[in-house]
Amino acid sequence: MENHIRALVYRFFNLSYITRHKILSELNIITEEDEGVKHVDIIKRILPPGEKAENMNKLIDFWNRVNEEHDDKN
Repeated sequence: MENHIRALVYRFFNLSYITRHKILSELNIITEEDEGVKHVDIIKRILPPGEKAENMNKLIDFWNRVNEEHDDKN
């Protein structure tokens, strides 16, 4: 699983800042409290064993959205 997580993080950070922010917002991963927090620190929360990893559904949704954005660009 570690390689999958690494691939996800790599793909996420290859997206533009605006696209990354859009994904985090759409999935309710970021809130107003996260204003000014770097994306890398926010991502750490949802990746196992992050503090926001309540369930795998959030991670799966995140994986799917990142891949959708990459698919749109090809």
